[in-house]
Amino acid sequence: MVGAPQGAPAPTGREADTLDASEVKRFLAAGEENEARERFAEIVLRHQRRASRIAYHYLRDAADADEAVQDAFVKAYLHLNTFREELPFEVWFTRILVNGCLDRIKARARRDRWFVSRAEHVEEGQGVLETAPGAGPSPEDTLLARERHRRLNEA
Repeated sequence: MVGAPQGAPAPTGREADTLDASEVKRFLAAGEENEARERFAEIVLRHQRRASRIAYHYLRDAADADEAVQDAFVKAYLHLNTFREELPFEVWFTRILVNGCLDRIKARARRDRWFVSRAEHVEEGQGVLETAPGAGPSPEDTLLARERHRRLNEA
């Protein structure tokens, strides 16, 4: 690790992450992409399990949590130039991860609100299109009502 002075005890935990993130930031600024990716891979390995636990806590779905963690690491790498070295990397990254999880929860709620589950309506013997929400009667209901009204008038 380049950030620790000679003879000083090696930084641990949050300090090490922050120093590594600062070093990755310097590598990126210098255009040394390979070194930056290698050093960032070390950070990813250290935080992978913790990040997965946090994401699963929010999302309650393993596949969704894995995607959220991957997205958070990619976003952290791409936006590392905004990382402030005076703050712990772990806190900065966790905020990115949690915000990503909250965005996924909001997107899931929007999807659930707009899409009708096909399984719910198949059990009831109805198709999805027959039960799609609308403000008034369906065109088919309107046509049938007109037809009934015409037949009653003729009778």
